Amino acid sequence: MKMALALAVVAAMSGMMFAVAAPDAPKDTATQPAQTSFAGSFESEWGTVELTVDGNKVTGKYGKDGKIEAGLTSDGQTLEGTWSQGPTFKPPGDAGRVILMLTDGGAKFQGLWWKGQHGKGGTWVGKRVK
Repeated sequence: MKMALALAVVAAMSGMMFAVAAPDAPKDTATQPAQTSFAGSFESEWGTVELTVDGNKVTGKYGKDGKIEAGLTSDGQTLEGTWSQGPTFKPPGDAGRVILMLTDGGAKFQGLWWKGQHGKGGTWVGKRVK
């Protein structure tokens, strides 16, 4: 919950609304194993997000030409890095900062993105599809 608090504080400081849901009740892991890694595919408002994890580094793509490059926290449940997309792949308009956190036993991610380091941004939510 420390990262959730940190995301809420960052959101408040940047003037964005962001809610972190309480964890759901434990699921029967015998029938539904937890996906506790960012590796995989998620559906989001920015299109399908495909993420690959190599050690503590995450790379990915989303939408038509979007890219994500990030590092993981020691528990592997939060990534912090950058997003970029065409046409320039440069801040502030086509790149910026992103923080995403796995939730719901790895079935979802939620977090924040910014244009540049501290510009306007919003929430980013994804639901695992595989």
